[in-house]
Amino acid sequence: MPAYRHARRKANYLPFTIAVCAVIAVIIITVIVIVATSGDEPTHSANTTTTATATTRPADTTAQSTTISTTAATTSGSATGNRTSGSGNAGNSGSGSGAGGAYGSSDNMLYTGSLLTVPASGSVTKTQKEVKYGLQILVNNDYDYDENQPTDHVMMTAFSDRAYKVAYTDLNADRFTLQQFNRMTADYKKIYPNEYLQVCSGYRTIATQRRNFNNSVAADGLEETLKWFSKPGYSEHHTGFSIDFNTNAYGSAAFTGKGNQVWFSKNCHKYGFILRYQADKYDITRINAEPWHFRQVGIPHADYIMKNNLCLEEYIEKIKNYSHDNPLTITPDAGGTYNVYYVKSTGASTVIDLSGYKSYYCSGNNVDGFIITAQK
Repeated sequence: MPAYRHARRKANYLPFTIAVCAVIAVIIITVIVIVATSGDEPTHSANTTTTATATTRPADTTAQSTTISTTAATTSGSATGNRTSGSGNAGNSGSGSGAGGAYGSSDNMLYTGSLLTVPASGSVTKTQKEVKYGLQILVNNDYDYDENQPTDHVMMTAFSDRAYKVAYTDLNADRFTLQQFNRMTADYKKIYPNEYLQVCSGYRTIATQRRNFNNSVAADGLEETLKWFSKPGYSEHHTGFSIDFNTNAYGSAAFTGKGNQVWFSKNCHKYGFILRYQADKYDITRINAEPWHFRQVGIPHADYIMKNNLCLEEYIEKIKNYSHDNPLTITPDAGGTYNVYYVKSTGASTVIDLSGYKSYYCSGNNVDGFIITAQK
């Protein structure tokens, strides 16, 4: 019947109609939120922990819930908070420009993609604790990661460029690392558009590493575990600078680095990444080959490491042969020319000589001093 003949009946149905509309609205909003946050990734439990075998690392397929700031700071180089015990808000370094390196604030060593301007004094002073800060730090079973330092972690699902899937919605990584990773995977997909890529690990808390490590020891023993796992507190994944691939939902061992995937080992240095664990470097790294594990160290450093078939341990030692007056000159494929040299820590404070240069970045090596990357 025409609605205008039943105004009273219509009024009686009004509350019911409003309630139905409200329920429909809630359902629609919920669906939109789920789609926006999942990015069509395969469904996994973020708290799932598996056990190690001789062909895969369970830690590579385990995520963890953390509180991460995804809002860029408006002032460059100011940290709004420090990560403590693997959680807490991450400080933001602000936005940077340029793809020629991974560089940031002289105060907290966060990374924006640009070198810093050398101060008028021609030098900067670093504290002892800053030996453990920066993009070129060595983290392995001999040198632990200091988690009480400024970080700039972002959620992968929010910052992914969709060239790859993200296995868990709570995976995150260092902001600059993820920016370069996005550039690398986007270029790969331009060549191999049908290749399926998935990220299964980025930043990892010490608590998560401890759980996975202990589970592996219980299943396979300590000797076998140490071939695949770093000790809790000694994993590169604590830094947020390392990202692990896989090509399906069943673990990172599915990413073999062969076939089309060879592209990554041949080109990763152009984006500042190195293939961290290689078979012929086991005697030094003491970790089995992991073709899925890529570590961000900055473009000039990655260029030199990969072209000279070095592991990070070897590179850290080699740089000690170069000084301000006798630097290592690197001209990477990505462009630019950089002088790189080492300054040994002198204790509570270390003066870094930057005379003759216009721009620089200073990173600790997490061992005994600082690595300087400079341009004239």
